[in-house]
Amino acid sequence: MSAHELREILARLEEQLETAELNDETEQMLTELRSHIDHTLDEAKQESESPMFRTAKALEAQFAAEHPTAERVIRELLDTLVRMGV
Repeated sequence: MSAHELREILARLEEQLETAELNDETEQMLTELRSHIDHTLDEAKQESESPMFRTAKALEAQFAAEHPTAERVIRELLDTLVRMGV
């Protein structure tokens, strides 16, 4: 799931709750959830903008046309780095 999709789901949730009467504890939990999601997505964005990640993405783009097999391997490398949180 992409960051954009996650933010859209959160926006739909907030839209559904606009007319609901929520108690203070629920409001606080919703605010915390929003904060956690934003923080997590911001960290993921920073990680994906690291020099190593940018270089790997640039190689993937270059390999796409000329070296399709290498492109698949570098994409696998990128996916592994993301799963590792690097």
